[in-house]
Amino acid sequence: MARISDTEFLSCSDDMSFKIWDRILQGCSYTYESDEPLLFMRQTGKNMDYMVTSMGQGNLFTMDLRNRNQSDIFYEAHEEKIVQIITLARDVEQLSNKYFVTRCLDGDIGIWSSTDHPDKVFKLPNIDKDDALTNLETTARESIKEEDLPPMKGDDSVKNEEGEGDEEGQNEDGDGQEEGEEGNEEVEEYDDNGVAILKPKKTVEIVIPKKDRSNITASEKDQMIEVEYGAGGIIIPQAFILCFSNFNESFVKIAIINLKTRRKEIVRNFKTTNRPTKLY
Repeated sequence: MARISDTEFLSCSDDMSFKIWDRILQGCSYTYESDEPLLFMRQTGKNMDYMVTSMGQGNLFTMDLRNRNQSDIFYEAHEEKIVQIITLARDVEQLSNKYFVTRCLDGDIGIWSSTDHPDKVFKLPNIDKDDALTNLETTARESIKEEDLPPMKGDDSVKNEEGEGDEEGQNEDGDGQEEGEEGNEEVEEYDDNGVAILKPKKTVEIVIPKKDRSNITASEKDQMIEVEYGAGGIIIPQAFILCFSNFNESFVKIAIINLKTRRKEIVRNFKTTNRPTKLY
């Protein structure tokens, strides 16, 4: 939910709708419908006059709260579902709600400008990962060797390795093709007359693991907040501090994100006894 005036607030839901609720009317005053479930939303902008909402599988919906109309939709803003949105509220001229951050299910974050048509400033893949381990990790797809994959149908290399398989597979009567077709069927049951009912054999689908950027497992329960600090903090104006948690791996990390160099530096790493569920 988000407050949009002294008497109204806005809510979104996975029923694919926004609703404006009026305190005076004691009910819903207006409903906006979308074509995908609405998951998370956050107010942003210098005057907090824009609403950013995650929609469906990695899409972003922006609304101008001044005229209460849709501003833009960004399809495939992330490869996975967006699980969190925060606005950068650091009280310096370079930031101060001029940017917002999105985090998706695979751990990637995106930094966007807080306008009616946001621009993606840059993307940091897998915020949980320590940059020092980058060269030591391999993705799940890279770990699968080509020779370990099943041969593709019609692959000439398979024929060459197996020899003259097509010619030897045919019987003397030239019925090899018919036998091959029958070989793709199996008897699963019989009818009332005892005649076998042939059904196609079930083929096993080969699933290649999704490309993974690290060994860290992300989830929808991961949290992310901007850290505010006192006047004694020393940090350049174009940078901000993020604190983020990982529910499955039971850790909390603090990192400095530099908008100018587009890099992150993890400065603290806390291993928790219990799984972290909320950051404040």
